[in-house]
Amino acid sequence: MIKVKHLNEKPTPTDGERIYIDRLWTDGAFTRFVKISEWNQQIAPSYDLWRFHFDPQNWQSFVALYKDELQQREKQQALKALFEKSQNGTITLLYGNGDAQHNCALILKEVLEEMRTQSVAA
Repeated sequence: MIKVKHLNEKPTPTDGERIYIDRLWTDGAFTRFVKISEWNQQIAPSYDLWRFHFDPQNWQSFVALYKDELQQREKQQALKALFEKSQNGTITLLYGNGDAQHNCALILKEVLEEMRTQSVAA
């Protein structure tokens, strides 16, 4: 199972492995309180794409560009590792921006769920 939460949302026992997947650490988050298992910067959008995302009018373009980035060789290993974790238990993808509707964790969850569907169909 794959969940998505803001980094500052209180951890729960059903979160499983909590993985922060943003490029930069968010202001106001203290590592001793957020209880992350891993900070996976490798899977995060590139810095240039991350900066592009700050304009909500770019959201659809951002989604397409991030999905393209996830197909790059250097991100494939991290993506496969996350997929394996999601197959073996619950993972919670944590995002740091304040927008619950527009964040890279939602896109990553969608990609991982598509991978699951493809692996079941194969």
